[in-house]
Amino acid sequence: MPQFFLNIEYDDGSTCDDADGGMYENTDAAMSEARKGLKALICETIDIDRAVVATSIHVVDDGGIERGVVSIGAVVPDCLKAALKAE
Repeated sequence: MPQFFLNIEYDDGSTCDDADGGMYENTDAAMSEARKGLKALICETIDIDRAVVATSIHVVDDGGIERGVVSIGAVVPDCLKAALKAE
């Protein structure tokens, strides 16, 4: 299985690189994991009223090539629905 890194970008311009990466069946599987991860990060930000918001996750293969990006716009609607149901 190929290794991918899910690197987080925040709205203040800072980043958090995935040092360990993970093994995924293919790029689509890594992108799916990035979508779930970004959704969880944004929901966590809402729950604890964090000042810095994760805006995207960049999926990078083990050769350093970016294979895709999941942006905040792709996950915010689902996250907001979940947050509203929890209240």
